[in-house]
Amino acid sequence: MMIVNTTFMFSRGKAAAFVGWLRREGISALEGRHGASEPSLTRVAAVPGMPDFESQGASYALQFKFRDMESALAWIDDTLPEAVASLKTRLGEEVMTLSTVLESVQL
Repeated sequence: MMIVNTTFMFSRGKAAAFVGWLRREGISALEGRHGASEPSLTRVAAVPGMPDFESQGASYALQFKFRDMESALAWIDDTLPEAVASLKTRLGEEVMTLSTVLESVQL
């Protein structure tokens, strides 16, 4: 199983608007395409070595699960850019994203 982790970064005052957008339209635009499933959202609470992290902005990590690498990469290329563009129309162009593909490893 593959997991796509996309971190969204923006000014601190826009966190509620981001979560609202995700609930109203973001998840429905992202889930199901290329097999994206089981969305999970976490807030980045701290970055070690950056004591003033929270004063610099807000960061949220959104994860979806995929059956294989091909599906995960197709979702990043085909689906994610449309959703990010929609988000930027509401929050502004300063929204930044970083996506990584993680592979689940059994312990």
